[in-house]
Amino acid sequence: MMNQDDKLDLLRTLLLTDDRLLTESISNKISILEETIRENEKLSEKASLIIKEELEALALDIP
Repeated sequence: MMNQDDKLDLLRTLLLTDDRLLTESISNKISILEETIRENEKLSEKASLIIKEELEALALDIP
């Protein structure tokens, strides 16, 4: 038979499992958003350099 401490541990596990799963899910989503933002910033930097180079080349080609 379970003693009171075991019962409390089981109750804690049952009650907190959903919270832990929700917390993990939110944490994963935040990580994905952070990575997306970092990748977009890198892409934006690269695109800006390409656009700048193209505009400079175009300016040199215009008489």
